[in-house]
Amino acid sequence: MWSQELLFLLLQTLGIFIGLSFFYWVVFKAIHWRSPLFQTLTAQIRLWCYLLIPLIPFAWVLTQLELLPTRALHPPPSILRSVDSLLLLLGAIALIEATSAFVFDYLFAVRRNLTVPQIVQSLVRSIVYILLFLFLL
Repeated sequence: MWSQELLFLLLQTLGIFIGLSFFYWVVFKAIHWRSPLFQTLTAQIRLWCYLLIPLIPFAWVLTQLELLPTRALHPPPSILRSVDSLLLLLGAIALIEATSAFVFDYLFAVRRNLTVPQIVQSLVRSIVYILLFLFLL
């Protein structure tokens, strides 16, 4: 039979997943943003937030399983490190994309009416992603 702690943990994980899914639905589907800033940001980070929704509860349940007294339910440390690294990576990519959208698509394009060439945008993004890769090594 399943222990009460494990059932409560699964219920909490389901609650986190439903809460994050509802938040995603409100921010990206229900609200029709009129501000060019929010339109730009939601267009750029939608995919990364969508990928984070199942990963956050999964990472949370793995760390909580580590705290349970039953040793048979403890995940291997390599899986914990991998999920934490993936969570950090997706969060960093979402932050980089949001910053890039803010700077190039809103600050220069909307506020200053300047068009930044696509090659310059790609070059800056490439440099930032290379720095992120080197940081994670």
